[in-house]
Amino acid sequence: MWLYIIIGLIFIGLGLAVGKFKWYFLIAGYNTMSERKRASVDIEGVARLMAAYAYTNGGFLIMMGVLHALGLRMVILPALIFYIISTICLFVKIKKYD
Repeated sequence: MWLYIIIGLIFIGLGLAVGKFKWYFLIAGYNTMSERKRASVDIEGVARLMAAYAYTNGGFLIMMGVLHALGLRMVILPALIFYIISTICLFVKIKKYD
């Protein structure tokens, strides 16, 4: 139960770091791009999308932790399926910011 909540809070913290505090160095691959390629990336859009992804997954994990605390024991499978689907959606949507 606590593991879900802790990981959910980490996701929300990462969403805040990228979305609000503009810590773009947390976005994988952005620091290793050349200056010319960095200029073509809409980093604000990427940061908003990454923050929304982190908030959504964090909130879902916290909800799974609460459900686990209430006695529902099979919450790992829905959490894993939601994470996989949201990650695939992130990969598909992030291409439009390049």
